[in-house]
Amino acid sequence: MRLRRHLYDRGVLEAYSPGIPVVSIGNLLLGGTGKTPLVEEVVKWAIKRGMRPAVLTRGYKGTVGKGPKELIVQGEIGMGPMEAGDEPYMLALRVTQWCRQHGMDDGPIIIVGSNRVEAARLARERGADIIVLDDGFQHLRIKRDLDILLFPYNVDLNAQRVFPGGRLREPLDVARHADIIVISKVPHIKSTHLLAPFEEFFPKKELFPMVFYPESLIPLSGQRPGQGLERLEGKRVVAFCGIGDPESFKEMIMRLGCNLMDIKVFRDHHLYDIDDLLRLKRWSTEKKADMILTTEKDLVKLNCLVASAPIKRDGDPKGDDIFAIRLKVQVDPRLFSVVADHLDI
Repeated sequence: MRLRRHLYDRGVLEAYSPGIPVVSIGNLLLGGTGKTPLVEEVVKWAIKRGMRPAVLTRGYKGTVGKGPKELIVQGEIGMGPMEAGDEPYMLALRVTQWCRQHGMDDGPIIIVGSNRVEAARLARERGADIIVLDDGFQHLRIKRDLDILLFPYNVDLNAQRVFPGGRLREPLDVARHADIIVISKVPHIKSTHLLAPFEEFFPKKELFPMVFYPESLIPLSGQRPGQGLERLEGKRVVAFCGIGDPESFKEMIMRLGCNLMDIKVFRDHHLYDIDDLLRLKRWSTEKKADMILTTEKDLVKLNCLVASAPIKRDGDPKGDDIFAIRLKVQVDPRLFSVVADHLDI
């Protein structure tokens, strides 16, 4: 891994330059660190500045393959989560909703496929003037103007080793290639004391906190409006998820005033089927739960599952008691000033 980076640094292996600014958002740790929410925030920031951003994403666990294939066409999402991957689809859903709420008919360009050099060329053809490279820290084939690296606040870097000995994708010292380090999932934006361990590891890097706030409850059926978190007060709930950091999801639920009876954890990016849904409903009944909670990432797959394969048998789960917890992201606003300065825009 070090040799590969060295060869790109020395120009022995050539990286492609799209001719427009490239912001890479990635991590060194396996598991969820909050990359997709930060990609969304950077996309919104670029749109507010009058730019035309393009997100290049691999589409992990989707069926697109090398691609590249556009996920949003004329403001409409043209693929489901099984094809595009759950995180790109959720990103597309959230940013198109945000654009419409702000009176914009068209959303950003989102291109899915493992061949991100070709995706970058397609982005230029579609009129992009900035590229956001999702999960791009290890993708060295594209030159970047800014590297943002994420770490969750509760990780002990002293205990980490390169996989399979630990959770690191690469040796920790390659973090020197990052321009900005974001510490995600901190309890509060002013919890700057939690950044101290990272300051010891990265004394010359700019560190910025990022917070995830639970905002509302999103029902399984898209026909019903979202609900306030107060509905959870005193309720018996069960929860399930297929994400990279299930422990943080569990901790968040336990802070919402409900009684968590049990939680089921699936593999990250788990593709649900109808039998999964039936088993979850039976499990909820056994636990005498009032509600079933999950994440937005899981809910988008369930929505498509229920819409495309309705069940016609006993035990048909309507999903009236299944809700995702929608998160709101708060990033230290200084981050975007630093991004603009780095890109000279």
